[in-house]
Amino acid sequence: MSTDPTARDQRLLRLLSAVVVVCAGVFALKPISSGDTYWHLTAGKTTAQHGYWWWPEPVGLTALEEWCNHYWATNLPAWLIWEAGGPVGLGIVTALFAAMAAAAVLWLARVLAPGAPWTALGFGAIAIAGFHYRFAARPQAFFLLMVPLGMLVGHRWARPERLSRAVIAGTALFLLLWAHGHASATIAPLFLAGLAFGVVVGLDGSLTLTGFTRRRLAAFVGVSLIPIVLGPKGLGSLGLVSSHSAGDTVQHIAEMQAMPLDAWWPPMDAPLLIAEALTLLAVVGMVRKRRFELGPLALAVLGLMLAATTLRFRAVWCVLAVPAVLAAWAPAREEITHKLLGGAATGVALLLLVLASPSPGLGVVRGNFPVGATDFLRAADFSGPVFAGSRAGGYVGWELQGAAKIPIDGRNPLLFNSEEYYAARRAMTDMQPLEVLDRRWGFGAVITYKNQPVCDGLVASPEWIPVYVGPIFALFGREGSDLAAQPLTALEPCGRTSQVVRCRTEPGYGDRARAEIARLSAIVPDEPWLHRLDAMMAMQCPSPDAAGAGVALERAAALDADHPDLPWLRGQLFVLAGDEDGALRALEGVDDHYEAGMLRLRLLKKADRPADALPLAKALLVQEDDAAPIPLRELGAWACDQTGDDVCATVQAYRATVEGSTTAPALLRRLLDEGRVPTHLVPVAQGALNGLP
Repeated sequence: MSTDPTARDQRLLRLLSAVVVVCAGVFALKPISSGDTYWHLTAGKTTAQHGYWWWPEPVGLTALEEWCNHYWATNLPAWLIWEAGGPVGLGIVTALFAAMAAAAVLWLARVLAPGAPWTALGFGAIAIAGFHYRFAARPQAFFLLMVPLGMLVGHRWARPERLSRAVIAGTALFLLLWAHGHASATIAPLFLAGLAFGVVVGLDGSLTLTGFTRRRLAAFVGVSLIPIVLGPKGLGSLGLVSSHSAGDTVQHIAEMQAMPLDAWWPPMDAPLLIAEALTLLAVVGMVRKRRFELGPLALAVLGLMLAATTLRFRAVWCVLAVPAVLAAWAPAREEITHKLLGGAATGVALLLLVLASPSPGLGVVRGNFPVGATDFLRAADFSGPVFAGSRAGGYVGWELQGAAKIPIDGRNPLLFNSEEYYAARRAMTDMQPLEVLDRRWGFGAVITYKNQPVCDGLVASPEWIPVYVGPIFALFGREGSDLAAQPLTALEPCGRTSQVVRCRTEPGYGDRARAEIARLSAIVPDEPWLHRLDAMMAMQCPSPDAAGAGVALERAAALDADHPDLPWLRGQLFVLAGDEDGALRALEGVDDHYEAGMLRLRLLKKADRPADALPLAKALLVQEDDAAPIPLRELGAWACDQTGDDVCATVQAYRATVEGSTTAPALLRRLLDEGRVPTHLVPVAQGALNGLP
């Protein structure tokens, strides 16, 4: 093995670069959570069916009869990947895009700082940590890859040798692909221009220009017109950027809003902090060198302007700032200090990637979409207009393949105009706007969030009949329709009353509710919430059914093995079977689930294990804060009292007394009698007990 320090450095550089790229890919493995993914799949499939990117709108209820799919070069392949591998396959490909984009950023940094590989690695890794969070199964993953690749293409134009036809043709094809893959192509030439032409201004008044030959300028202007002239919408593409940066619609979509003034400092999140720090370092470094490279600096300023206009561009700003910070700080030859700083920066970037990213996972975030309600509509062979919100609309349109027509999805302002979006978002919460839309479109079904006032309005309306309920969404059918033939008669569509409370207080309710759950589960067998609800009611209602609860719980676990309610339900099942030790084992390590924690605390108290109960009680009390219920405070006071934590015991006994506990006053009085109440709390404890027996 070579002992050459340079060879060792190269091996370590390659290893760290590979680690950054692999981490970028691994931590981009995310389940699908955006409704935009689904309308892109619909658009990709429709493009394949029509063989062209202009086609009659397949799912949207809108004033436009035709729509231009200017993302066809990304959502058509996404549909093909989905057909082959479903959400898992699409998630893996998205992660591969994240890894390739990370590699492109490191490659760009290395090319821009050939004599400073450690400096390039450090700044490149930090930029990756800043833009990585934006990767999702949407065309934006393509855009985030094209930005560093575009700057690499621009850097190729800056080479001193004669510009070849192959480079010009390659650039033209690159921009043409960009134009058919993402709406940002109209500003893509700016990303190339920052590195294609050099303008260096010295504080001594010197000016150096590179690349400004007549042939290069003419060629660059020519290729820059390609995404504008030859894109799917032709010259109409010029309006895409402006429509995504201003207007009423933009102000009601969080990621498209302008940067709030109070978000700049302190920075609203790590990506913005990274982008600001890299840009500030670039300016400071250029002032220090008394030499300003205006091309790289213009890219950093462009990133700032994009972020100021649209929040989501702060990720791109991180990458656009890399050339400027390297121009300011990359030495011609590195010393040991540069190696140490570059390695440390890479370590910080990796730490940020790990801490800022959710645990890797694949599939679909079911709670974001009306999965069960849509399956119910499919089983009923429903067709016609159906109301669903923006995120839900994209999912419903895709899943029902045009049988259902929706008034909104994520294509605003691309397809749905600002007033259509206004009416739809208001109808997601209130009944009056929904009735206005209903008069226009004549909905046959409505999918709504259970916790919104519009759900109560639908329940109160004789026009709408509840037919299905899931964990987040409820489904209503129009009165008199085939969909409404079997209404819900037991389960609460809007979740205003606890099913468990009703089964304990209304004779016969538990049997009726479980029968209704069984009917819905036969129609939508893959909804784990229904099986969890069945298990809970089998255990909590009068005349518990342990066998039925066990079957339902097993089915729920098979469908969603990681749901946080499962340990709590398993614990209840063990208690029902008389195995309290088994219940404690099932609940072990569950510290952030209130119901599971309370069950474990009660079992620990029954087993007289206050030392084991104390950490959990304190964690739940912090979690619930002022909303902590009396039973939790009573259990906390018991655990603290039994373990000798007098301050904690006093505080919880006092607070439980203030809240109206009937048992806490006796403990508080005993603590006073034993002299265990801290001196400064004696007056308030005595005051709380005044007048109590």
